[in-house]
Amino acid sequence: MRFSKSKTIVTKNPKVCLDNIKNKITKKIGISNFIDLGETSAAFSGTIDNYDLYISLDTAKKHGKDYLYAYMDDHFEWYEWDYESQNEFEDKIVEYFCENINRTIKTITETKRHKYVRVTEYYLDKETNEWVLMSDDKVSWLIMRPFIEADDITEEIKEYHL
Repeated sequence: MRFSKSKTIVTKNPKVCLDNIKNKITKKIGISNFIDLGETSAAFSGTIDNYDLYISLDTAKKHGKDYLYAYMDDHFEWYEWDYESQNEFEDKIVEYFCENINRTIKTITETKRHKYVRVTEYYLDKETNEWVLMSDDKVSWLIMRPFIEADDITEEIKEYHL
């Protein structure tokens, strides 16, 4: 005789999620060679000693519930709680990586003292040898403005190839 109901406990598995992401990338763009850096980490560019496009998955708690969490080497992050499902979470990550794999990316970061931060990304079109706009994001939240201490423009070019 049982006096308590058994609960189904869903355990989020970062390893399974990473495998799903790799499989979706392979299906979408046909690339199947990745640099495995552990059970829950991988890179999609570079070499084992000098890699780029690095992703690592883990779990994070929010309101007592486990969610998947992914972060990149350049401090870009995704939280599963921002999406309707784990599948949508994975798809957003896959979309980002598919836009960058096997491309040369130029990132221009502009800061305007006490005003805004603007990040513009381009990829190099190999056929025309011209930069094509990928994204142009500007953040000027009032709460952030005091922390923008100087006018500055930086440009970084990265080649993401295995």
